[in-house]
Amino acid sequence: MTQPINRDAVCDILPSCGWQNPSPTNHLMRITILAAGSRGDIQPYLALGVGLQAAGHRVRLAAFRNFAPLIEPYGLEFWPVDADFQAIMGGGDGQGMMSSSRNLLQLARGIGRTVGPILKQLGDDFWRACQDTDLIFSGLNGVPFFGFEYAQKLDVPCINGCVVPLLGTRAWPNPMWPLRANLGSVYNRFTHAVIARLGWQLFGRPINAWRRETLGLPPISLAESAAQIDHLPMAIGLSPHVIVKPPDWPAWYELTGYWFLPRPIDWSPPAELVHFIEAGDAPICFSFGSMSDANSDEITHVVLATLKRLNRRGVLVTAWGGLRSIERTDQVYVIDGVPFDWLWPQCAAVVHHGGSGATSAGLRAGVPSLVVAFMADQLFWGGRVFELGCGPKPILRKQLTIERLAAALERAVHDRVMADRAAEIGRTLQSEDGIAQAIAFIERTVASHG
Repeated sequence: MTQPINRDAVCDILPSCGWQNPSPTNHLMRITILAAGSRGDIQPYLALGVGLQAAGHRVRLAAFRNFAPLIEPYGLEFWPVDADFQAIMGGGDGQGMMSSSRNLLQLARGIGRTVGPILKQLGDDFWRACQDTDLIFSGLNGVPFFGFEYAQKLDVPCINGCVVPLLGTRAWPNPMWPLRANLGSVYNRFTHAVIARLGWQLFGRPINAWRRETLGLPPISLAESAAQIDHLPMAIGLSPHVIVKPPDWPAWYELTGYWFLPRPIDWSPPAELVHFIEAGDAPICFSFGSMSDANSDEITHVVLATLKRLNRRGVLVTAWGGLRSIERTDQVYVIDGVPFDWLWPQCAAVVHHGGSGATSAGLRAGVPSLVVAFMADQLFWGGRVFELGCGPKPILRKQLTIERLAAALERAVHDRVMADRAAEIGRTLQSEDGIAQAIAFIERTVASHG
């Protein structure tokens, strides 16, 4: 186990992540951060927590218990939620979600079956985590429950956090919407309303039961919960160079820039991987993160056949099982996990599933990215990468073939305009200090409401 990182050590590595060393504030707080989802969902809030703790605050991070090995080395107080998200995603209902692609109803059913059974446990564990806190930071992408209820009950401020722009707007369709066509402001707003209604149909009743049984609060309607969210300050951990703040978002929603996590100071790359990278042309990296696909053998076959067709070397990051672990060769290096901020800038291109975290890491690496979208908001992010000129058009997982993957990667590797644009965006994101901006927003917001 990696040794915990203390405040001085954190400050030593902040500049390498694009952060400035934070100056401790005079108004120190006990802050509880609530986070749920995959590693890509959790990691930005861990990064923010590390920055807040380096600024002198005391930070408790509540997340699924299987993320303890990720969180604890950074010295934050970890509050485990009694559910294993990796096991959930690897189960039948999680697999159903990942096979949903553009089927909104299938995706909704999958979310209901995976989240529904743990919803009360999630709410109760988060509630216990919020005791003895001065500020609740609800990193749940603006969902209309949990954070503001705790704040109301405990009479403490609440700030929402978001790394996926699910917030209603006329500027673009809801990222969960299966069709990526932008048909105008009325249509865009309609997609947000439909997604909100669908979510409330799934969770409104159990949420109201939980409010009554755990917190002794009266039931609430979708409109009332949405109004609560609309009036809460929102720190959005996205870059304004990737997502432009739409004019219909309120002033108290702030795009701070991305929240990138520094890798542990005692981490060093495996010598065999370093040798592999240095032994030839820059490889192509493939990683599908938490997408533990039941057909990982098929995906791995497509990847290997594509590399052979292109006569390219590749690094396969197997993570939660999206790619099968195979024997290493001179052409392919296989590893279960590695910090992307170290690996990806050394690659000719990267192929990932298009989660918010993977997308930000790919853009920051400054090399072309190709998104193979499995579900949910991944096609949205793949579209943004393409629109920014930093990668080819995304490919739906269900439509992934050797021919499509090879054609996309031929362009990613050889298109100089794309490579230059990816490098430009990478330099821009590397120069941002989203953590400092978020901390300033949090402290400013609390001071103005104090």
